[in-house]
Amino acid sequence: MIIIVMGPMGSGKGEQSRLLGQDLKIPQLSMGDLLRNLIASGTTLGKLSKEYVDKGLLVPDAIINFILQSRVQEEDCKNGYILDGCPRSLIQGVIFDNWLSTKNQKVDKVIFFDISEEETIQRVTSRAKKAIENGETPRNDDLNEMSIKNRMKEFFDQVLPLKMYYENMGVLQVVDARPSIEEIHAYIMKTLEY
Repeated sequence: MIIIVMGPMGSGKGEQSRLLGQDLKIPQLSMGDLLRNLIASGTTLGKLSKEYVDKGLLVPDAIINFILQSRVQEEDCKNGYILDGCPRSLIQGVIFDNWLSTKNQKVDKVIFFDISEEETIQRVTSRAKKAIENGETPRNDDLNEMSIKNRMKEFFDQVLPLKMYYENMGVLQVVDARPSIEEIHAYIMKTLEY
């Protein structure tokens, strides 16, 4: 089973992806983690990716798709996987789907976590404050309301065409991100018929 999990920051998609991976016994692949691992590797591609990240730019679609395609061909993904944070644009989604079709595979389900801007701001700033209390360093812009709004706008500008694309394919499931972690997880497992 190939599942894509999408949603703005603070929607709980990372936690839900992790729980799904545990219950379905398939790996949860976070593009953020994959990118950090690539940068840490010090390879030519890793150094190139770091240049984009250090400048605050999005890593090009070609690199993202290369990372993704390489990772999902590993042995632990043979029974399926959960993608968290990727694809993130219509172009990435179409390239990935075309590549999957050459392997006689397809995306089975796309779960989109729906959350309001107000709730996002509250969750992200609360998470940042908690990190500070624990002696951790949050993202610089997690305490800035305007910055959070800008990041949300950027997210939706990129993701809405992709969301519509998956809706037209008949694989999109919109999930309310407001209930508890347990309630959301139970609901998703029920929609997956597990």
